[in-house]
Amino acid sequence: MAVIKESLRWRPNMIPTGMPRVLIEDDTWGPYRFEKGTIFTWNSWGISHSEEEYNDNGSFIPERFMNEKLYDVLQDQFGFGMGKLSTPGTFS
Repeated sequence: MAVIKESLRWRPNMIPTGMPRVLIEDDTWGPYRFEKGTIFTWNSWGISHSEEEYNDNGSFIPERFMNEKLYDVLQDQFGFGMGKLSTPGTFS
């Protein structure tokens, strides 16, 4: 299971997965302002290669997933999208 999770992290599926989200009202996030109608999608490469989340992110290291969440297939990988109720900061 660790090899599968690391494979999906190391070389993520680069085709659009999941559903883009559209703002139904103006919103802000930190110093950024987004207008109603802005379309958001997620960057699978950027998330799966974040140095904050994965040390030595360019290397194939399945052992990084050898923990109590190993068999939780929805934890620690986004090979099939971010899910219905994804929120920033919930990557681990």
